[in-house]
Amino acid sequence: MADHARELERAGAKYLYITDAAFNTNYEHNIEVAHAFARNGISIPWGAFLVPTKLPNNYCHILHESGMTHVEFGTETLSRCMLSSYQKPFSVDDVFEAHTAALEAELHVAHYILLGGPGENSDSVMETLVNAEQLTRTVIFFFCGIRIYPHTGIYNIALQEGQISESDDLLEPTFYQSRYIKTEEILRMVEKCAKGRENWLFGSGGYNTARLLSRLYKHGYSGPLWERIIR
Repeated sequence: MADHARELERAGAKYLYITDAAFNTNYEHNIEVAHAFARNGISIPWGAFLVPTKLPNNYCHILHESGMTHVEFGTETLSRCMLSSYQKPFSVDDVFEAHTAALEAELHVAHYILLGGPGENSDSVMETLVNAEQLTRTVIFFFCGIRIYPHTGIYNIALQEGQISESDDLLEPTFYQSRYIKTEEILRMVEKCAKGRENWLFGSGGYNTARLLSRLYKHGYSGPLWERIIR
């Protein structure tokens, strides 16, 4: 991976994003990659998507020293019952600890929240939003609904609940929605709690965010650029 990164740097790349579904599925391997980047003198910034599980000591510092500048956490929810529903291998406390570790390593931090899954209701949405208010110096991307793919757990749940049928080919994106809260209510709750926060975005952030990013790219900026709206 370090050799490939060096080739991209020599070819003129200004930013690298490691597109593993979750970079930190193997911490030992991650650290080896970081050390290889450092040994090979990779100087361009890079970022990756991480699961906010318990991080090894100094993990974020090691990544930062190898050139990492951005971390995107697949947090999904900050509701304890929804973490169980999503069968996530981390807790709310783990999220806060991972967030703090990334900030202490001087990384730019973003969190991705996925609302409306099985069992979601107004109480669990509010729990997520209240906890999200404790995440400082970050950008939070909110999404609603979970895309349904065949041969997955969410497919079986949607089938049992009558949201899809066995004859559906699902080639057109189809999203699971909780039986206990409508999408419109979730949107209203997020908007009310956001209270104009520029760093709380629904989806990709809409027209204004796209226009800002376009201007920055035209002026030569590179990378995700969501760090420009961190609050």
